[in-house]
Amino acid sequence: MAKQKATKAEMEQRINECVNMILGQGIGWSTYTNYAMEKYSISRGPANTVWNKAWEQVEKIVDKKNLIKVESLVTQLESILQNGDDSSKLKAIEQLRRLGGLDAPDKIEHSGNINFDFGEARLPVDPREDWQK
Repeated sequence: MAKQKATKAEMEQRINECVNMILGQGIGWSTYTNYAMEKYSISRGPANTVWNKAWEQVEKIVDKKNLIKVESLVTQLESILQNGDDSSKLKAIEQLRRLGGLDAPDKIEHSGNINFDFGEARLPVDPREDWQK
């Protein structure tokens, strides 16, 4: 007899369970897919589908939590800008610039060799050699 496809309600329940397992227990892909295969008598493909949909939800949750943290920090920094002394204001501006990515370093491209001198260490190291020599 062919296995029946999960209903929409069953799929939502499985996704929610998976999200809770990821966030609450920190389980990984293989642990979840093996668990789902055994609990729901499904193959790895449907278990993987649940995992992927659960991770979409996890990413939304994490993004929202990070956004709330950033908004809170920006509010605090804006308060410092309005009420703080000059030194505090300067530090607040620096933090806001970092949050906005304004102080991110430019991409540095290099072509050529970079040499390091670690005393007696032999560089480059041959991966086939015993590293404890």
